[in-house]
Amino acid sequence: MKQIIKSLVLALLLHPCFAVAAMDAELSEKLDSLSSEGYVGLEVWTSAPSLRVKGGTFGHSMLRFVDGDLNPLNDLVISFSATIPEGESLSISKALAKKYEMGMEFGSVQSFWSLYLNWQGRPLYRHVVISTQELRKNFVNELRASILKANGTFGKYALTTNSCLSVVVDLLKQAGFPILHRDEILPTSLDEYLN
Repeated sequence: MKQIIKSLVLALLLHPCFAVAAMDAELSEKLDSLSSEGYVGLEVWTSAPSLRVKGGTFGHSMLRFVDGDLNPLNDLVISFSATIPEGESLSISKALAKKYEMGMEFGSVQSFWSLYLNWQGRPLYRHVVISTQELRKNFVNELRASILKANGTFGKYALTTNSCLSVVVDLLKQAGFPILHRDEILPTSLDEYLN
């Protein structure tokens, strides 16, 4: 049973330094840059689960925008996760009962790399999303529209139907990526959804 639970994806990234309540000026500027200058690739990153990290029991998924400037450390990473209110501890029962809002965070590859590998000791795995320039442009437009529409929240967190990975897959699908239908997404089938 523990192995099955560990294989589920849970979006509970708890570092507040990149959290945004809605579209802010810095994120808007970064998305403008991706729209105008384009980017050369899109990846979904997954982190290994960890029992040592609060909220890391089930792993995490996030998006990386590869900008092609030969400095991968400054590439933009966007992450969707359950928002835990200030001063409150993570409650698995609240997470399972859909009591947390889904929020969004962003930062550089370097910041997320440092958080996951250096601070938390959790490996990151890359899943390249096969794309064209047109699909990537559509994706940035869809992401921007979704962020503006969501005004900082992406619904209630739900373990298998509204988690970090399901938000990413839904955005890819809405932008026109050929993604299989999903009711629930498990990390073991991630490559199926991205091909």
